[in-house]
Amino acid sequence: MIRFLSRCILVLVLFCLELVIPQPWHAAPDLLLLLVVFYSFREDTMSYVWIAFFGGLLMDTYSRSAFGTYMISFLIVAMLIRASISTLFRSETTSIIYMAVVITIADLLTVAIIYAYSSIAIHWDKSAVVISPIYINLKIWLDLILNILLAGPIYLLVESMEDYLNKYFRRSSNLM
Repeated sequence: MIRFLSRCILVLVLFCLELVIPQPWHAAPDLLLLLVVFYSFREDTMSYVWIAFFGGLLMDTYSRSAFGTYMISFLIVAMLIRASISTLFRSETTSIIYMAVVITIADLLTVAIIYAYSSIAIHWDKSAVVISPIYINLKIWLDLILNILLAGPIYLLVESMEDYLNKYFRRSSNLM
């Protein structure tokens, strides 16, 4: 129960951070996607699925895309990462280059799933979405660069927040 509460708070804090981070050229790191990637690597239990589900659900409530796009894309990315770890890569040590490649693939896959799902949801009506290809290209690559650059600090933030929350909940449960 303590781990569940600390992870729910982590998802909520990162969601709130994602809302307040300045977005030059509408580009910002996808903090919840990074959280999903980190927990997909780290957890042997199915908690990464719940993090992907609730993180995607929060993003869906905020985004203007079709409802369920972030939830589905985060779940697919989490399942693919976990399946690749359990079948292809059984190494305990992960290098920085390997994590950068995984974050790159996860980010591009998430963008592809979101745009495909949104296109299907609006019945391929291209007049409903008027976005320039230059804007999309710039935003995708800026998001990707920001995700890769901020993966390390976000990982350290998530680790320290989870340790702090676990200590806090244990201390408060011992007082009762």
